[in-house]
Amino acid sequence: MGEPAIDDCKGDDGPQNVLDAFQENDKLRVLQLIDELHDKSVTEDDFEHAYQEYSGIFSKYQEQPHLLDRSLEEIVNRIIPYLQESDAELHTKHRAAKYLYQICKVRTFKAFVKNLPHEVRHLPFVLCLVEQQNLDDWQNWETRYMGLLWLSLLVLNPFDLSRLDTSEQGRPTTMERIYELCKANCLKDDSCTPVAAFLVARFVIRNDVKMVYLEKMFDWAMGVNKDYSVDANIGPLTAIASILKHGKREDLLPYVKKLSNWVLHLEYETISKDFKIYKTCIKICQRIGLVLLPPKIAKWRYQRGARSLLANVQKTVTLASLKEVQQTESLPECTEEEDDVDDEEVPGDIEEIVERLLLGLKGNSTIVRWSSAKGIGRITNRLPKLLGDEVVSSVIELLNPLEQDDAWHGACLALAELAKRGLLLPSRLSEIVPLLLQALVYDEIQGYRNVGQNIRDAACYMSWAFARAYHPSVLQPFVERIASALLVTAVFDREINCRRAASAAFQESVGRLGNFPHGIDILTTADFFSVAVRSNAFLSISEYIAKFEEYKYNLIDHLITRKINHWDTNIRELSAQALSNLTKHAPEYMRDSIVPQLFQLAESTELNTRHGAVLALGEVINALQMLSPSETGDEPESFINNTISELAGQLIGKYRLRGQFKGMSGTYMKHGCASFIRNCSEAKLPITQREYLESWQLLLDESIIDEKSTTREQATAAFSKFCDTYYKTEPADRLGGLIDNYIREMRDTQIEHKAQGIVSALGALPLFMLELRLQEIVAVIDVKTVVPEMFAVGYNHSELRRDCIRALMHIVQTVGFAHSDKSNEILCGPAFGCYLRALEEYALDNRGDIGSWVREASINALYAFLAKCPPALLTPQHVQDAMIAIAKQSVERIDKIRAVAGKTFTSLIYHEPPIPHIEHRQELQSIFPRDTTEVLWLFPHHTFPMFIQLLGIPVYVEQVSAGLILSVGAPTESLHTCASKTLNDYLKTHQTFIETFGAVVLKILKDKTIKDTLFITSTFQFLAELLNSSANAKVLLVSEDSSVEFAEPIFNLVNGLITQTKKHIDSIPVYCALMLAPKICKRVLSKLVVYLGMVCVNIRRETALKMYETLLVYGDQTSIPEETLDEVLVCLSEEKWDGELEEARQIRNKLCTLMGIKPPVTKLKK
Repeated sequence: MGEPAIDDCKGDDGPQNVLDAFQENDKLRVLQLIDELHDKSVTEDDFEHAYQEYSGIFSKYQEQPHLLDRSLEEIVNRIIPYLQESDAELHTKHRAAKYLYQICKVRTFKAFVKNLPHEVRHLPFVLCLVEQQNLDDWQNWETRYMGLLWLSLLVLNPFDLSRLDTSEQGRPTTMERIYELCKANCLKDDSCTPVAAFLVARFVIRNDVKMVYLEKMFDWAMGVNKDYSVDANIGPLTAIASILKHGKREDLLPYVKKLSNWVLHLEYETISKDFKIYKTCIKICQRIGLVLLPPKIAKWRYQRGARSLLANVQKTVTLASLKEVQQTESLPECTEEEDDVDDEEVPGDIEEIVERLLLGLKGNSTIVRWSSAKGIGRITNRLPKLLGDEVVSSVIELLNPLEQDDAWHGACLALAELAKRGLLLPSRLSEIVPLLLQALVYDEIQGYRNVGQNIRDAACYMSWAFARAYHPSVLQPFVERIASALLVTAVFDREINCRRAASAAFQESVGRLGNFPHGIDILTTADFFSVAVRSNAFLSISEYIAKFEEYKYNLIDHLITRKINHWDTNIRELSAQALSNLTKHAPEYMRDSIVPQLFQLAESTELNTRHGAVLALGEVINALQMLSPSETGDEPESFINNTISELAGQLIGKYRLRGQFKGMSGTYMKHGCASFIRNCSEAKLPITQREYLESWQLLLDESIIDEKSTTREQATAAFSKFCDTYYKTEPADRLGGLIDNYIREMRDTQIEHKAQGIVSALGALPLFMLELRLQEIVAVIDVKTVVPEMFAVGYNHSELRRDCIRALMHIVQTVGFAHSDKSNEILCGPAFGCYLRALEEYALDNRGDIGSWVREASINALYAFLAKCPPALLTPQHVQDAMIAIAKQSVERIDKIRAVAGKTFTSLIYHEPPIPHIEHRQELQSIFPRDTTEVLWLFPHHTFPMFIQLLGIPVYVEQVSAGLILSVGAPTESLHTCASKTLNDYLKTHQTFIETFGAVVLKILKDKTIKDTLFITSTFQFLAELLNSSANAKVLLVSEDSSVEFAEPIFNLVNGLITQTKKHIDSIPVYCALMLAPKICKRVLSKLVVYLGMVCVNIRRETALKMYETLLVYGDQTSIPEETLDEVLVCLSEEKWDGELEEARQIRNKLCTLMGIKPPVTKLKK
């Protein structure tokens, strides 16, 4: 993959919606929607549409909410009056609150609350508003949310709340009301809980409230749920956490002991089942710790000092600069021991709190581990050096093989947080960096899932934190190891987020440290966006990085140790290809070290390792052979020696002796070994022992007929290369016998996948083998492409017939037209006939139109045939049959087939050199543009207006009409509508063509509806659309001068289809249209009144409706007497046709009398 591909990848995932301001038209529309709130006539449905538009406008700014800041005050001031109006209806207040909540959701409530009015005069109103809300009103909870948020701002007013109390006896005070309100809302677990906790924190820390309610609030919150079962309320816990965050340390210290005794002795085995409650408990623990410890930063922490990205990138790190920096940075550490002696004594609860946070690092939820990691970082930042060092040691101990993956993830997050705060001293790096390198490649299988993705992501975060925390001189001893590990993860990790995280960490390291080898050069290629595409990262970016000596061996070794034995098959395949690409950068290392390792791994008893090693061996051997010098002249020794050839030859036989091609694992090994044989054959590996070749041929025979399609495809490719390399010197009778065996098996088998593999293998044969049995191969393919009768054995084997066409196309390309007259006769006769016959396949099963696979393959084959065949061999019949058949596919119902056929048809018209014998070439070129870049081939409204014009060229009329029948009768609404409109518009402007078109359609339907299922299902809808046009009906049904008898044959045809398919409802529109034909009007009416008396209610109702619609417009053109026409219309429209059957039949008989026809008589069952 080259540089353009990398550039393409970079553009795929960039920012998609970057704005620079709150757009003026958005702001005006928002204000307009707000002003409409006063309109009392707005219904709930109207408001729902307005609210959807309003929220859609703000959602555009979800990722850039700061753009709203300048306009927030104006918008809020426009909405607030609707909440404050005393005479405003309740639903108006709810709507205003919904509008406010949308802004709050985008901007977050902590940033938004500052824009609400803060005068104390608003407090009584807001308090009443929140008290009036029903806690169980799930439709209007936004009002309660905004009321609580507004109240959290108003309680910050410094005035004493007793000033707002009334003098009424027995009425609770404002303070009591707010307290009860807080408790009630905390107990309700919904979207308002975070805001309720925020209000509690701001309320109880007031000077006039904390003396009365702070302890009560703690006692109440601790006592609400003593056991914290699964149904525990998270609100009281969130309230405690919020108070500990916003309260003053001196106010909270008297209660901390009680809180710590409570929170540290909860039933965490039960709590851990609910990650939200567990996370909140962890927050409480860490905040209790922060209250217990005085708010001072540890003096012993590592401080990097001033930093400049530009200086780091531009400078060169020298030995002198390193020594100078190391001396200056070691001075603070020398005096830190003295400072720690005078530190205050650490409270005893801190040890238990840290222990709980360390256990939280092993939690089963990411947010619990993340919260624990941040808590450890914050608390360690206030501990003396000795205790801080113990915490760091405890975290590091979690990074050992005996711990679960959750502990590894939590420890990586904690170490990153400690590093960010300077709490990982440089002396620890020699211990931590090896663990970081392990975490960057952590990937294990647990049962049916793999774990390690989040650990590798956290390890990248740790690397990012190290780059920001330490001076380049401190990390200098570890730079190459960290850089190599990050690049390995950036290009070879399975998960996109890990590749991107590693790329971001590498970029940060290059910018902050400035000493990563070739950092800037690599970043221009391995950036955040280019590593997103896995194949691009594995095959292209890795090859670029391997140009640098510092990284190439690490890349190769990582693939060998970690990736070729990966649990994901796709990764093993990509790793093998990546090794092939890297071979040219270290061929001697590959030959002397890697290839022997791979042969050892290929002997492994573990399936993934064995499969990956075989894949990699083939790729590396092929790559080495391509690098080997030519055999002529005095050149250096080849990279492939006899030992490698001998070991490669023995490998397949060893697997067979051990029975490793059997069972489910055998399928993988067949796939890997087929790839191995293909690569060895491409490399022309010298295999002298016949038994080795026989073992390879036997494996290919088994793999070619494997059930798995990927194995068959790999084996087919391998068989072609194998024959071309090793069978050129074989005697003709031996090769003929091999081909005869394949032909015999293909002819006799009824198993689809087996025949697919054999025919693909026959199509992949090299020319010297095809010469021996060309006629027999084409003959057996010709037989297999014939579609059996419906539901017969082999009818649904369309994939086999598709592969037959593809094999035939490969044979034509391999043999060519310059070989011999006999081969040309075969290719231009039976082979070309197969292509044309394949375009008529419309097999159906529960997968849909499976014949479309065959038709698509045939279109491609025809194009290849016409483009390559010499003009002397092409006959007018060949060319015209192909062009007409492709044109038919261009107007059929499947989008993909239409697109392929349309592109092919246009390409043939403008082919250079010109294809001979194309009739009406000038007319076709006037219809179809040479430049089709703006034509959307998948969309019918782009293609049908072009192809409909082919009806003006006589040779195309029949086939294009057949395609139009399928499209107009398609079940897809968009296609059906477009096709019928295009057809009727064309016929409207070509009135003289309607008769011809009717005759062609009649002929097609008579031929196709006998046994073609697609035509049978499309006929009713097509005829209805054709005859619903008054212009078409006038010519085909009414006109007595018409030379084509259309109505009578169509009526008989529809009757026959009804008997065959029982699709009564589909036929109703056709019968109603046929009422306009004078000769058969009474017979059509007799048919329709039978429907009016059927048992099925839907048929009766639909018939009455369609008859009424038709007679209302065209009643005077039918055989119904004019004097009774009005009564007939009344009877059809007002009578109850979906009632009891006997009543409906009585009404029907009355209707027959009015229309002047005999009522139908029910046949007696024998």
